[in-house]
Amino acid sequence: MLLFLVTDVFKKFLDKSGNFKESISNDIWEMLSMYEASYLGAKGEEVLEHAMEFSTAHLHQSLPHLSPDVGNLVVGALTLPRHLRMCRLEARNYIEEYSQVSNHMPYLLEMAKIDYDMLQSMHQKELAEISWWWKKFGVIERLGFARDKPAECFLRTVGIFPEPCYSNCRIELTKTICILLVMDDIFDTYGTLDELVLFTKAIKRIIHGFGACNFSHWDGLSKEAISMMNPYPRLFSCSGEILRLWDDLGTSREEEERGDNACSIQCLMTDNNI
Repeated sequence: MLLFLVTDVFKKFLDKSGNFKESISNDIWEMLSMYEASYLGAKGEEVLEHAMEFSTAHLHQSLPHLSPDVGNLVVGALTLPRHLRMCRLEARNYIEEYSQVSNHMPYLLEMAKIDYDMLQSMHQKELAEISWWWKKFGVIERLGFARDKPAECFLRTVGIFPEPCYSNCRIELTKTICILLVMDDIFDTYGTLDELVLFTKAIKRIIHGFGACNFSHWDGLSKEAISMMNPYPRLFSCSGEILRLWDDLGTSREEEERGDNACSIQCLMTDNNI
């Protein structure tokens, strides 16, 4: 029902031939709104796909004729649509934009600033706790080759769980990512093949033992439910593959400069002679 509703909204911009009316391209804010809305479409929604192509082309064409402030907004949208940005970072940007509007509501603006500052203070406390844990963990002192990036790992969790109520989730997930990065570095830059085989077996034993220990305390968990975890469901393995490829997209150049093992990108390029 929602898909039909979204499509119907865009129909008023179409002419009798089913193409978008050129007249709407004269309104830069209408074009920008259409462009942002088109990113909310699902695969196969042809009207939204055409809306994206139409608005993108006209926004690029309009750039030389826009004022610096409006031009910066358009360039920012074309670089990364709002739908794909981190919520809290976008909130900070929008506060600045809204403050420049002549008829803005002062009390609403002040409440937005207070809300942002309160959450920022919470994030600072969370990061302080994570930094204390990471220093006490002491892995960087013992493994000098490992990445020392707790703040970067925390930023990822802010993008995943932006709401204030998920403070504990952000903290614990950051710790998990920090440890996974160290394990990733062990595989990429430190261990030999024989060592990594033994290391992998050890990790599997730990995970199996940890899982069995935890499952034994879950009174409501049946044997059938436990058996579903072995082997892992496709949902878990596919999610892991996506995260692995996503990580390679962001770190492949840096890893190549360090001389790390080939990642999925280099393997793909080699297999296809790219």
